[in-house]
Amino acid sequence: MTRKNRGTGRISWPFFLIGVCLMAFAFYLGSRAFDVGTLTSDQRFILLWVLPLASGFLCGAFAGNISARTKKGYAGWAVAATGGFAVWILSYFLLPSTQDTTPLPDVFTAKFIQGMSFQSAAEQIAQNDNSVIEFIGFTDDLTKRKIVKTRLSGEDRRSLLKNLRLCVDSPESFPEYTVTHEERGKYVLRIE
Repeated sequence: MTRKNRGTGRISWPFFLIGVCLMAFAFYLGSRAFDVGTLTSDQRFILLWVLPLASGFLCGAFAGNISARTKKGYAGWAVAATGGFAVWILSYFLLPSTQDTTPLPDVFTAKFIQGMSFQSAAEQIAQNDNSVIEFIGFTDDLTKRKIVKTRLSGEDRRSLLKNLRLCVDSPESFPEYTVTHEERGKYVLRIE
C-alpha cells in the first residue's frame, strides 16, 4: 500500500493555474482601469472582487504545499483553503471602499493624436455627438494647424470645441471664435 505524501513542496496545479488565470485577468483589468482613468461603480466593484480572489487562489496553491505535512486525510487541503481565504478576506477589507456618495461632475474628455489638424480634432468632437462641423471665417491655415496638446476636458462638447484652440501650436496667435450648436446636429464655429 502506497501512501501519498501531500507535503512534498509541489505546487497544487489546478489551484495555481486558476490563480494565474485570475491574476492575469486582474492585471488586465487593472491596466484597463489606468487607461480609462475613471471607473464606473460596476467596473470598480468587479475589480475589487477579482483582485482578492486571484490573490487568494495563488496563495492557496502555495500555502497548502508549503506547510501541509500530516498523516490525516485532507488537512493539507484545509491549510491551503485557510491560507487562500485569509488572503482574500484581508485583501477585500483592506482595499478602499467603493461607496462614494459624492456625485461626480459631468465632464467630457477628448483625446487627440498629436499632429492631427484642428479641423480633424473638431470633427472628432462633433462625431462623438453625431453632429457635423461648419467653419465660418476660418482660413485653410487655421483649420490645418497641428494639435500639440492631446487631451482636453470640458463641461460639454460645446466647451470642448470652444477651448480646442488652446490645443494647437502657438494658441496665442489663434483667433477667438464662437461656437453654436444648431438643431439637426450641427456645430458652427465662427470667427467674427
